[in-house]
Amino acid sequence: MKLKTAKAVMWVLLAVFCMLMLLMAWTRFAPFGYAAIATIIVYGVINIAFWRCPNCGKCIGRIWLGKYNHCSYCGEEIKP
Repeated sequence: MKLKTAKAVMWVLLAVFCMLMLLMAWTRFAPFGYAAIATIIVYGVINIAFWRCPNCGKCIGRIWLGKYNHCSYCGEEIKP
C-alpha cells in the first residue's frame, strides 16, 4: 500500500472511531464501543504495517502532525 493510500485509510478509520464513540455515548449501546475498539486496532495494524519510510523501512508515526517531509531515522525525503 502506498503512503498516500495508507494515510487516507488511517484518517478514515480515525473518523469512524470518533463517530462510533459518539454513537456509543449518545445511545449507551455497548456494541458501538466494541466496534470502536476493533476500528482502533485495525488502525494500529495499518499504522505498523504500512506507514513506513520507503527508504529505511522504519515506522514514520505522527500522522496527526500533518507535515513529515523527512524521515526522522535516515533523513530521506518522504513524498506520499
